[in-house]
Amino acid sequence: MRNHAADTAYHIAYWLFVLLFLTVLFGRSWDNNLAAFYFIALLMPIVLGTSYFFNYHLVPKFYLKKRYFRFGLYTFYTLVVSLYLETIVLMFSFIYLGNFSFHNLNPNASDTLILAFVLYFLVFLGSFLLLLRQVRDHKDQIQQLLHEKA
Repeated sequence: MRNHAADTAYHIAYWLFVLLFLTVLFGRSWDNNLAAFYFIALLMPIVLGTSYFFNYHLVPKFYLKKRYFRFGLYTFYTLVVSLYLETIVLMFSFIYLGNFSFHNLNPNASDTLILAFVLYFLVFLGSFLLLLRQVRDHKDQIQQLLHEKA
């Protein structure tokens, strides 16, 4: 049985690490850690929503039940919606952080391909880590059952 408090702490620690890592990464390339923090903080709800929808809804409901067409279709829809939301964040950043000028934003901030890559890298990294935890938990359960049987 899983400990929900430990799971919650794990998720919070993971996403805080992601926020800090991306702030440092983009902050160094932009020479402005505060602007990078604001920009990444604006993107985090999209990354979180996409990650949890993909990992906790699409994978169990469609992929694990071998409904591959629907899984692919809904993954594509998720991709489109999240890229659209990312573009809205980019426009918001253009208006409020860049003072209506792309020249005030770093060139990486206006490149939607880099943003999409970062977004989906985080989603799939989260999926991989979740898969590793599930495999470890299942191994522990198998070992426990084998020990009880012996």
